[in-house]
Amino acid sequence: MPNPNHPCIVIPGIKGTGLENIYELPPATTWSTWEAGVVAPDFDSLALESNGEVDEAEIVVNRASQLLGVAYDSFVQSLRGRDVPVYVFPYDWRYSMVRSAKKLVNYVLALQKKNLKSLAPANWDRAFDFACHSMGGLVFR
Repeated sequence: MPNPNHPCIVIPGIKGTGLENIYELPPATTWSTWEAGVVAPDFDSLALESNGEVDEAEIVVNRASQLLGVAYDSFVQSLRGRDVPVYVFPYDWRYSMVRSAKKLVNYVLALQKKNLKSLAPANWDRAFDFACHSMGGLVFR
């Protein structure tokens, strides 16, 4: 059961995070449901090296950029109606869940350092509620 004094972190499902290539200036979208629905994605820009550690193409440096609005905007806005902060955790779904989980831990540790003025200091025990969808639940777990 959600605690009304806990901020929330939303973790999307697989392919629920947009990816952008930061090699290009300005960064270019590599993955989004909007573009995938209109134009076939450039699979070469999504490919990883065989070790699964880095992007395969020399001129591609992808990063997770945001949750895909078409899937998550109304959900996040509904959660934000609770009058506590709701953060989103975009992750690069091409990598292992272990790698994403480690990034999630670092993200939570950084957020715990925030001074949330919307919450009375005595009311926030530095804990979060999590709203996870599909593979996001596995990353959280």
